Amino acid sequence: MLIFVNLFRVHGGAGDFERCFAETSEFMMNKDGYLRHRLVKVNDGEPRYLNIAEWTDEDSLRAAVADPRFESHARALSERASSESLLCEVVQEYEA
Repeated sequence: MLIFVNLFRVHGGAGDFERCFAETSEFMMNKDGYLRHRLVKVNDGEPRYLNIAEWTDEDSLRAAVADPRFESHARALSERASSESLLCEVVQEYEA
């Protein structure tokens, strides 16, 4: 399993960013290899969000973002926020 993390620094309104992210989410949820994701807001007073997504593998994620239809979603997000991305793997996991 691949964990994909984006840190978004929002330039404008949070509501506008969240709406745009929801539209992008609808697109990504139908892609092969997509498992789940969460958008979480950082609670430090800065307009920042983390997208934490789980994919079956890196090739599936790369195929999803290579889809020409993704370009309009990426552009819309970049107009509202800057972002940094990380590809991660689970090394330990715990549940109550």
